[in-house]
Amino acid sequence: MKRTIALLLGAVSLGAASLTLAAPAQARVVDCQNFLRTHGYSVGPKVTKACNEARDGTGMGWWACKVLLQGYGVKEDDASLACDNAAG
Repeated sequence: MKRTIALLLGAVSLGAASLTLAAPAQARVVDCQNFLRTHGYSVGPKVTKACNEARDGTGMGWWACKVLLQGYGVKEDDASLACDNAAG
């Protein structure tokens, strides 16, 4: 019985840790979205996908974010700053 409880507590701890680790990356995507909203852009699934691209931590992800946003009509400077927010 004690072993079962210990295993369950361990699983809960791992689950909480994974949520904690995922939160900052998600927050950066929200920052990207909020930046675009406050600058008058509509934010939907395509913009969210673009913001997610910048999260990979590489220059390629940032460029993909910028190019996608510009393809959706976001001005170049706004796209750069939004992707900066997403990249963290």
